[in-house]
Amino acid sequence: MIGLLELTLLGHLRISYNGALVTGFVSNKAQALLGYLAITGQPHPRDDLAALLWSDMPEAEAKANLRVVLCNLRQLFPDYVQVNRKTVAFQPQGPCWIDATAFQASVQQYAPAKGETITALRAAVELYQGDLMHGLQPRGALLFEEWLLLQREHLRQQVMQSCYTLAAHHLLRAEYAEALRHTMRLIKMEPWHEEAHRQAMLLFALSGQRSVALAQFKLCQQLLSQELGIEPEEETVALDQRIRAGTVSDGVAARSGPEAALRLPPLSFVGRGDAFAWLMGQYEAARAGAGALTLIEGTEGVGKTYLAEEMLRFVASTGALLLRTRCHAFSQTVAYQPVSDLLRAVFTHTPEAFAALPDYWLIKLRQLLPELYALKPNLVAPPLLSEPLERQHLFEAVAVLLNELEQRHGEVVVFVDDLHHADPATVDLLNYLTHRCHGAAIWYLGAYQAELLAPNHPLLKLCAELRRTHQVATLGLGNLSLPAIRHLVEGLVGLEPATLTLLSTELHTVSGGNPLLLRCILEDLVEREILCLVRDDWWLHTRRFMSEAEQVPPVIQALISARVERLPPEAQALLPLAALIGRSFALDLLAKAVGRDVPEVVRWVAPLLTCQLVQEVVAPAQPEPLLREHAGALRYEFVNPLIWRAVGNRLSEGERRRLVEQLTVASRGSATTMHSATSVRRPHQARPVTCSRSTKPWGSAVAPRETGADPVVALDLLGART
Repeated sequence: MIGLLELTLLGHLRISYNGALVTGFVSNKAQALLGYLAITGQPHPRDDLAALLWSDMPEAEAKANLRVVLCNLRQLFPDYVQVNRKTVAFQPQGPCWIDATAFQASVQQYAPAKGETITALRAAVELYQGDLMHGLQPRGALLFEEWLLLQREHLRQQVMQSCYTLAAHHLLRAEYAEALRHTMRLIKMEPWHEEAHRQAMLLFALSGQRSVALAQFKLCQQLLSQELGIEPEEETVALDQRIRAGTVSDGVAARSGPEAALRLPPLSFVGRGDAFAWLMGQYEAARAGAGALTLIEGTEGVGKTYLAEEMLRFVASTGALLLRTRCHAFSQTVAYQPVSDLLRAVFTHTPEAFAALPDYWLIKLRQLLPELYALKPNLVAPPLLSEPLERQHLFEAVAVLLNELEQRHGEVVVFVDDLHHADPATVDLLNYLTHRCHGAAIWYLGAYQAELLAPNHPLLKLCAELRRTHQVATLGLGNLSLPAIRHLVEGLVGLEPATLTLLSTELHTVSGGNPLLLRCILEDLVEREILCLVRDDWWLHTRRFMSEAEQVPPVIQALISARVERLPPEAQALLPLAALIGRSFALDLLAKAVGRDVPEVVRWVAPLLTCQLVQEVVAPAQPEPLLREHAGALRYEFVNPLIWRAVGNRLSEGERRRLVEQLTVASRGSATTMHSATSVRRPHQARPVTCSRSTKPWGSAVAPRETGADPVVALDLLGART
């Protein structure tokens, strides 16, 4: 049986057969010839091979040496080297793997339009362990040396381009550690590559290594001076100045206050690579003057602001002017509140931009920013126009200011957060600016919670209008996947693989992948010393983690309570009844409990779906005991156990008694059941669940309906307050 022959030619030459190193070569020219034949992959005349390796010898002597080498190769590799009177070829008759061939095949698979080929390109770069046949220098083989130099340079260019492509790919997805790894490898191969040094500076700064980024500039400056006798380009110097000024930062301080206090590492930016790359495309279009109003939508805590801020950190590195503002919820509408805040920020940091405006537009802007009276107090306001014209001139004044800022800074990015709280006047102004400033290098970026938009909200009307002219682009941001959470948890250094799997799986189950809930759960685990830092390594108290299942962290209880209180009264009335039925509940049972028709209850459930408190599910083949009579009904379940328990925790004991009685009458109509419901114990007297708590992971304690418990058990579980 023929074994596997492996030729490692990239880096130091290594040849193995069935895992064992092959020795017995008569000379390094025999190794050189084998490598040459394997890479070229075609038959070669014997005369050419003799001249290739023995160019300094007479022809007869060169051919004699070739015969010795060929005899040696045929003895070592009888199933791979084919020799006849005229030609020699490397033609494997058995399994064979050549790293240089695999490298080139992987590189050639790369196509920019197909993201899956990045994996092949990454594998190709890992194969390149050094120059082709590094250290192999056969004497008197000038033609071979020339061929080898050309091949080495060709492969070096391929791997350098691959490193550059991979670094750009990861940078585009805000995966800075991976981008930095490929960039530093590129610099190692070509130390005077200024663009690579510039990218390394940026990546170090974005990763929080400001001093290293500044040192990288010094290194670049020295190398360019010593090797090429030139100074760094203006772009490199400008980036160095922005890093020194703190414009380019890692943003950790703004995101990890509570985490730092609890000694948690900052939550990694994971699972958002595609979203970040999409935003990058929108930003590049805006830089080219073809941008659209870009909106990020998602539920509370899904990470809209986090993603936008990560994007803005990168934008800051380009030297663009960043303008941030936020819409606030007031009991009464406050017109232009986010616009006034934005103008105030500009006035604080760039007052000269206002001073450069024509007096007429400055007067109009004073309506939104009274501080401007101090800039030119002697200006006399012109007569008032009709209300529509005054409004138009005010909008134009804001547009004139933004264009002035663009002229000064080259690019302007305006980020408006929480647009679901925007007043109609602000939305109208955003509409005007989107049309008026089209073609300018101004990017309007916004974020909002879709579930908080009323059907007649002006933002929905704006989006509908702009879609007709392709001037709006919307990104729907979803929850984190299990692999993303696993990658995040791997940042807790010291946890064993089995513990990582347990922790990440349960975090995903309990939080549903919501980043805000994830962070709150981790903070709660640290506060209760279930997750501990011991001598720089993290340790999970597995027994407590698995047993303390039903506790809802106070922060999460407050968040979910606030979300529930924003619901319509009918939807609020349904939630506690649904929670008492179980994690999963049937719609017709809920309708009977409230004494309404199913279609009407469907309308009441709609806000719960919109706010992602519950979700529709497919009925199982064997429904829970309480739901067996309702197996064919439309069914829902709470999105995650935390929401289910938090809703139950809001109920007083009296409310529980009343609602359980209401449910039991609706489901069975049995006097016995009603008697059982009215004899509910207090939370501290709760009966145990049918499965042992010590065998269930933290946060995934089976819902009462999943244990086959009756409504009384459901009541007891939900009564176990934190």
